[in-house]
Amino acid sequence: ILVASINIVKTFAVGEVIAGGDGSSFTLVVTNDGTAPLSSVLIKDTVDPRLTITSVTSTDGADADTDGNDQTVEWAIASLAVGASETITVSFEVGSDVEEADGVGGRLNDNPNVPNSATVDAIATDDNTISVSDNDDDTIDIKVDIDLTIVKEFDPTYVPQGTFQIFTIVVTNNGPSDAVDVSVKDFVDTSLDVQSVQVTSGVGDCSASDVQNTGTPNIDPYAVDCTLQIPTGESVTIEVEYLAAPFIQDGVSPYNTGIGDDFYFVFANGSVLEGSTDGDGVYLNGVDITADVTIITSLTRNDIVFDPPGSDPAFELHLSCSDPFTGGWGQSGGPVEGVDTNWQIAYFSIGRYSPQGFLKSCGNVVNDFDVLNTANSEGEDSYDIDADQDDATVTIGPGITLDRLQTNGKRLTARLNNLTGDEKMIKEVMVKWPISNGNLTKVWLTFGKTNDLIWQGNDDPAEALLDDNDADWIGATLLTGEAILRFDFMNKVESTGYTIRVLFYDSTWLDINVPGEGSAIATTSTTTTSKLSGETTMSIYPNPVQTSFNVKLEGYNGEYADIAMYDTSGRQIMNVKKQFIPNKDLTIDLPLNIDEGMYYVRLLNDLTVKSVTIVVSK
Repeated sequence: ILVASINIVKTFAVGEVIAGGDGSSFTLVVTNDGTAPLSSVLIKDTVDPRLTITSVTSTDGADADTDGNDQTVEWAIASLAVGASETITVSFEVGSDVEEADGVGGRLNDNPNVPNSATVDAIATDDNTISVSDNDDDTIDIKVDIDLTIVKEFDPTYVPQGTFQIFTIVVTNNGPSDAVDVSVKDFVDTSLDVQSVQVTSGVGDCSASDVQNTGTPNIDPYAVDCTLQIPTGESVTIEVEYLAAPFIQDGVSPYNTGIGDDFYFVFANGSVLEGSTDGDGVYLNGVDITADVTIITSLTRNDIVFDPPGSDPAFELHLSCSDPFTGGWGQSGGPVEGVDTNWQIAYFSIGRYSPQGFLKSCGNVVNDFDVLNTANSEGEDSYDIDADQDDATVTIGPGITLDRLQTNGKRLTARLNNLTGDEKMIKEVMVKWPISNGNLTKVWLTFGKTNDLIWQGNDDPAEALLDDNDADWIGATLLTGEAILRFDFMNKVESTGYTIRVLFYDSTWLDINVPGEGSAIATTSTTTTSKLSGETTMSIYPNPVQTSFNVKLEGYNGEYADIAMYDTSGRQIMNVKKQFIPNKDLTIDLPLNIDEGMYYVRLLNDLTVKSVTIVVSK
């Protein structure tokens, strides 16, 4: 008696294959294991779409595919003798975008390994009413293998304080498999105030990026927090815009300061001292040291006694915007050159607050300083967490410099260089000079062949402060680039013994220069301090403004009020003089052709009033 029987065995050549890596194959071995010859042998295998077929070969037979589906193996063998075998080899590859499938839960996903089933059908050669069949299956694992590199770059690597700049983070996937949901994070040093984070090439989402300053050092969110999708061999570029070393701005104190000063010091040794004299504490490199400092407060003075770690002695930092910290050393306090040798200041910013809110701020880069930053990338594959990081350093220098003091006859000149890219309206000029120079008669600003007269009068050495409350004040705007600040005196000028300070009208820029010591400097105050009580305050409503706004003055006792409005470049838009009636607000009409945008409003005839920001919206 003849017995018809057929057998098929499916076998993957390897147990696993890497997505995007080298391809592999499986074999289908068909054997006539009966005692009757077989005909019309047909092998079928619908291959899982994750395994892309690249070729089908066999020791005998022909392709019998009729449906045009490249993922279906259909192979016909005309006859198969008793005991004979034929082998079909199917080669395949796995795309780089295919997900892990290895049956191991809790890793990239819970996908089971890839199954595949093959069948064979045949009929007995001597009796076509007899048919036989068999099937077999095998499985293969798909693994994901990524290889990430990250490059962080500042361009340029030297930037002026107060300028908007860019750094980039480029993450590349060198692995054979696509990298999915790659995390890129960067705290970003608070000396670099992040303005925006965006993917400029490739695919990614940076919406999780957050502001840096929450008022709680060490637990701030990441300034850069992006999730990227990076195919094999490709890169994603993240562009981060930042403001270099911003000064403390008008607004609510991040440390909840009521009456007192916020401060931020960067020392040449890289340490950062920040906090408040009346708020949420004092921090050194993010560590709360409030219990280890002494805070001295008064109506005109807010100081902090800081005892740094190491061998240097304690020193008192004067915070009331009158110490220029020239060269990184205190002029009215510490740190002291030659004593506090390890604590030279590189940059400082101070914000002053009264019961009415923000008063003013000051700051400067007194020494170039480096900001080191690290960006991190992290992605997961079938084998481990693939991570990389890169460091980059940017050097921050002064945004506006005041230097190169020269004397010639009755004239003293100093060079101002505005590197910020913005025009800066001058609010006040403070100058101390040797008594032998006689009275000061004129202050003017020269750009090339253009001269702008800032002030003209006749002040003796006891009157060192020139500002827009002075009847002789004319004012000027420092354009971008270099200008010459000139001072004319009654007598021939001395070559040493000067202190010059220029404060800009937006109340956030204070650049200071104290070039040397003189023997006959007049003993005058180097700053004007607003009283913390009984001062004039101004508020504006509504804001945003459409056609007119109301000005509310408290603590003002003048007969008239001069209200001026400036655009963000410092250009005066209008100046209105109104009769002031106590307890009655002033109504100011906007110019008919004014553009939408942000403007500054100021009461010109009262020293204690800061600029109030308004938004014109039509």
